[in-house]
Amino acid sequence: MIPLFVVFSSIQAIAYAVPYSATIGPYIVSFDMGFSDYYITGEPWEMSETLSGTEKYEFGSINVYKNRNHEGGIAIITIKHNDEDQSYLSPSESAEILKDSYDTATTRTIDSALGFIASQELNNKITIYMSHYQPTFDPKRLNVSILSNYPWDSGTLQLLKTIHIEKPNAAS
Repeated sequence: MIPLFVVFSSIQAIAYAVPYSATIGPYIVSFDMGFSDYYITGEPWEMSETLSGTEKYEFGSINVYKNRNHEGGIAIITIKHNDEDQSYLSPSESAEILKDSYDTATTRTIDSALGFIASQELNNKITIYMSHYQPTFDPKRLNVSILSNYPWDSGTLQLLKTIHIEKPNAAS
């Protein structure tokens, strides 16, 4: 016979872990915020171009709210794909530059790729986290940015640990 507290612990764990998966353009985005009942909105996949018109790119985003009233926090996941290869600062160089503007900035592995994260506590005691990485399957053309004001241990960390971007039929 299984002890009753084991059954309740298992049910509670299932209720809190609610993975999410969506398609943005040609990409599948999946993540788990570590809590249930979040509300998702999205910005459709759109095409645009640089001011000079020389480079074209596509982008879309997912907004994760704690509830339908948009209270209690937000995480914004933005995906941008450039038509041409881009040159970027390394995650270490980016983190070093951000140290001048943010309370903390460091490199971090996100979705099996080296990226960076910076945090800044605002006057209202809410901390904003900004992270960025290039998925390993297309690091010169694809960028993923995440902005979150969920507390570190109540949404942001779980998002960074579980986010995964894939492109069906992409060469590995």
